[in-house]
Parts: sequence; C-alpha cells; structure tokens
Amino acid sequence: MVNFPILKQLDIDGYGLYPGTAEKPGLHIDFSKQGLTLVLGANGLGKSTLINILFRMLSGPFDLAKFDQNDELGNLNIIAAERKDLKSFFSDRVSDNATDAKCTLIVDFDNTTLSVTRNLSNLSIIDIKIGQTLLPLSNRVNDEELFQDQIQGLSNVSSFGDWLLILHYIVFYQENRRALVWDTSAQRELLRILLLDNEKSIQWKELTRKVLELDSDFRNLRNTVNKQIKKIKENFQTPEDKTGHRNQIGVLKGLRAETVEYINKLQNDLDVLSNERSTIRSLQLRYKQEIDSIERDIENNKVKILDSTLPKADDTLLFILATINSQKDIFGASDVAGKKIERLQKLIQYYLSNIFKIKSDKINQNDIHEKIIYLEENIHNLKRNYEIQSVKQKDLESQILELNYHIEKNKNDIEEINLKLMPMEVNLAKTGDPSNIIDLKVSTLESMVKDKNLELKSAQDEFREFIKTVEADFLSKTEVIKNGFSNIVQNFLVEECEITWFRIPWKLGQTGEPINFPAFIFKMRSGGHQLITERSSPTQVSESQREFIDLAFRIALIKTTGSNGVGSIVMDTPEASLDAIFVKNAANIFINFANQDGNKLVLTSNLIDGELLPRLVASLHDNEALNSGIINLLKIAIPSKAVNDYKDDYHAKYNSIIESSSRFTTRNEEL
Repeated sequence: MVNFPILKQLDIDGYGLYPGTAEKPGLHIDFSKQGLTLVLGANGLGKSTLINILFRMLSGPFDLAKFDQNDELGNLNIIAAERKDLKSFFSDRVSDNATDAKCTLIVDFDNTTLSVTRNLSNLSIIDIKIGQTLLPLSNRVNDEELFQDQIQGLSNVSSFGDWLLILHYIVFYQENRRALVWDTSAQRELLRILLLDNEKSIQWKELTRKVLELDSDFRNLRNTVNKQIKKIKENFQTPEDKTGHRNQIGVLKGLRAETVEYINKLQNDLDVLSNERSTIRSLQLRYKQEIDSIERDIENNKVKILDSTLPKADDTLLFILATINSQKDIFGASDVAGKKIERLQKLIQYYLSNIFKIKSDKINQNDIHEKIIYLEENIHNLKRNYEIQSVKQKDLESQILELNYHIEKNKNDIEEINLKLMPMEVNLAKTGDPSNIIDLKVSTLESMVKDKNLELKSAQDEFREFIKTVEADFLSKTEVIKNGFSNIVQNFLVEECEITWFRIPWKLGQTGEPINFPAFIFKMRSGGHQLITERSSPTQVSESQREFIDLAFRIALIKTTGSNGVGSIVMDTPEASLDAIFVKNAANIFINFANQDGNKLVLTSNLIDGELLPRLVASLHDNEALNSGIINLLKIAIPSKAVNDYKDDYHAKYNSIIESSSRFTTRNEEL
C-alpha cells in the first residue's frame, strides 16, 4: 500500500512574502495540533505561493514533463525531470531574491518522520532527517537523488515520477488538475500506483515503454523503407527477359500480392467483427450493471413503502401509554401511580427514540408505486436489449469462425505460391538478372518492416497477457472504492449518484488495436432523468458538483488504498462555485475528512461571505485548535496595496468571520 504524506510542521524563515510579526517572525504552521488548517487572507498575500512551497518541498526542482490535459497519460514517459524554471520560482517573487530564505517541512510516512530543509532561493537542500538521523549530503545532484530515494522508499512507490503523480492528482487539489472521475487515463496510472505492488508497477511501465518505443520505431522504419523502395523502383530499368522465368515469377508474385491483399481485407473484416463483438460484450456488461442498479433501486423503494407502513416511535408510544392508562390499577394508589406512569413514559420514550429512526418527510406511496412500475419497465427493456445483443453475438461468432477459415486457407495458398517461386528465383539469380537483385532488395526492406511489426505485435501481446494477470488486483478494490465514494459524495449531493467499473478502450501507441481496460465511470440521476445515467464529461454536471465529485473520489482513494486509510489534501477552497444551500454539505465533507484521526486538510481562502468559513472555524473551535488551525495572512504576510488601503475593512471582515462562527457547532451535528 502507498503511504500518503501526513503533514506535521512547516517553518518558513527569512522569506520576504511572510515577514511574520515582531513576536514571531516568519510563517510557522504546526499541523500536528489539528486535522484542518485554514489559511485566510486576500488576493496577493501569498496563499497560492504557500501551496506551491508545500509542493516544492516534497518535489524539489523536479516535475513531470508538461503535457496537454487531453493527453493519454499511459502514452507518456512518467519520469521526473529537473526544471530550471522551478529553481527561481520563489526567488523571483521577492526583491532580495530570497537570499537568506529557507523552509523546513516535516511529514510522516506511516509513522516514519521525514524532515527536509531547502533554500527558497534555488530549492537546494540544506539538510534531510529521517527521524532524528541527519543524512550525509555531498553535492546538489547527489542530494536530490538521496532525497528522491528516501521519498520513494517512505511512500512505497516504484519511482519518483509516480510520487509526482500522487502529489499532482491526489494530495494537491489545484486549478490545473485533471478530473480523475472523468479521466480514465489518469485513473489507470494512479490505480497502477495505488493497487499494484512495486514489482508489478515497474513491470507495467517497462512493458508499456517497450510497446511505445517499438511503435515509434516501426512507424519511422516503415516511412523510411517506403521512401527507399519508391526510389529504387524509380531508378530501375527492366532488362529483356531471355529465360521467361521473370514473367512466370511476375505472375506468381502478382497472384501472391492479390492473395495477401485479400487476406488483409479479410483480416480487416475480422477486426471490425471482433471490435463489434467487443462492443456487444461491453453493452451486455453495461446492461447487466444497469439492471443490477435498477433492481437495487426497486428494492430501496419497496423498503421505503414498507418503512412508511411501520409504526413510528410516537405511534408505538401512544399505544403503550393507552394500554397502561387503561390498567392504572396495577400501579396501586393514584398518587404513586402517577409518578410511576410518568417515569415509565420517559423511559419508554427514550428507549423508542433510540430504536426507531424518526423521519420528518412523508412518503407518497402512489408516487413510489409509479416509480417502481417505471423502473420495472426499464428492466424489461434492458433485458430485451440484452437478448438482442446475445443473438447478434452468436451471429458474429459464426461470421468470425468463417473468416478465420478463409484467412487460413489463403495463407496456405501463399505457402504453395512461395514453394513454386523458390526454384524459379534461384535459377533467375544464377543468370545475374538485375531485376532479381532489385526484387531481393525490395523484399529485404519489406521483410525488415514486417519483422519490426511482428516484434511490435509480440510486445503488445505480452502487455495484454500481463494486464490479465494484474486485473484481479484492480478488481479486488472495486467495491470498496465504489462504496467509499458513494458514502462521501452523498453527503454533498442531493442527487443519487455512483461510480461503476467499466471496460474502456485504451490506445497504447498509434499502431494496433486498443486494449480494453477497466476504469470507473460516473453516473447520476437528476432533473428529468428517472434513471441513473452516465455523465461522460465534467461539463454534464454543475461546477460545484464537479468540484466535490472529484474531491470525493480522491478522498475515497486515500481511505481505501492508503496505509491506515489516511493522508493529506491541500487545496484552494472552491467557495466561488458553491450554491448557498450546499455550503453546509461542503463544510461537512471537509470537517469529516479533517476529523478522521491522522488526516490533514489544508484549505486556503479569501475572506468570503457566507457560512462556509464560519462553519470551518467552528469545527476548529470545537477541536480546541482555533489558535493553531488558522493562519491569518493579514498579520503574517507582506500587505498588498489593497490590504493597506482597506486595512480596517479586511480586519473587520476577518473578525466577523471568527465571531459568526459561534453560531455554528459541529460537535453535536450529524456530519
């Protein structure tokens, strides 16, 4: 299992953006005292810079190669590369070039502590500690290698490039992130890191790299050979055919070429049918999953009807009290009976309130019955579609069998032609006929391309076979991740939603057939949809929904794949996209994560209106972490012109947030 970093302490000294106070210069955060840390301020006070400092303390001046948001991560070489622009990232932001600025970050990896201190002028390492042991440093290059080796070992990942993927797409929730729920490419790479052991993860990367390199070599060789063959044929003059062998060879080669072309056509037809069969199998799997989902929905609605018919706590209490009152004489004298009955009433009421879940909403059974009928009709249609696809599949299997027969028959015809050609070509070669030499050259070039193509296909087949061996590792966590996601996201969304495991085509390289590989897809019911439908793009949900769906998926991955189920998340609070009604739900997600023992959540935010910040501040107050859990950049950071001009307004706003937090409590609230 991967060990996610647990933030413990951050100390920034001598950096111009954070002069601090006279009593306490610099910026210092003790994460160990609380799960939630709020960094509050205004534009220009260094909130984003602080997040970047946290990131670069864990990565140094290294990062993944830049790539487009739509690039297939599986087709990229996920390696850590030194970036010169990162070395001056923080020095460029202050007038003194951060000459004397340094930063120390302390993090835990499954109870092992790592401390790293860096110069903010160029991100070079000053010292590294594991526990209380100070590691020996030599020079800048070796120091970074030492740091990367330590991080790789402590986090239990197979490479520093994999570590950077975890930082980018799980730990740090930044604006340029890839939305994991809708990005099967990023999902696949992260699940490789999280679910496979290091040996299998390395083997995965080696096999994919082999396929990609051979794919590139094959395409380059094919282009070069085609140009050479074209040039050879353009410069060749056909001599007189004295033996007659050349004409016979030409006829046989023409027949062979036609047969090869026919085989290629048959093979293309076979590929089309195979893809159609694969599509049908995927459709059948999707129908089966939708049928299962609707059947669960029907059962849930039947439970609602049953629940609505059962007596509530108040009904049961009234019945028991009526029975008692009708038999008061069993308690003796009237004054004693009154006290006994009153005490008994309280005991029964307390007992029933702990057994029965009192619901304020009323169930309309007619509406639910109509919904069940509608869902059952959908199941009927889905099952009918499933059977239709089964019939199509049987027909395809028959066609595929016939095509394979014809392909093999024509391959045998080619072998017979080759047996006839061989002695003729040998005799023609003895005459010194130049056309034979040209044919041999062309044949040799074509054979080179063919051999490279076979080598590529062999590597692709090797990777496909490897995928079969590790698929069980992925499937073993499917339900756990699904349930973890559902439990988290339903605390925010009103709409019913889920993630479903489904096979998605993955095009590894540019040559060959896609590999069908499992990935999560997102489904949601809302608006005019009676059924839970797939939302294949993040644009198919609102901005606020998108933010928290993606956050819920990240939290689910931390809880279900990390050691001890804990980790750290660092993010800019998505306050701008939140509907006012869902502020409480959003706050609950943050608080729930931060309150889990071991988790660390760092949120940066401007001083915004609304209930989000007061609710978060209230949770810090409840956990007795108000002083350590709020980093007030209005006091610590160098003020911007706006903060200088409106100093009193900003401080008044900050104080009003702190004061208004007293209206909220999280300690007794159901989160």
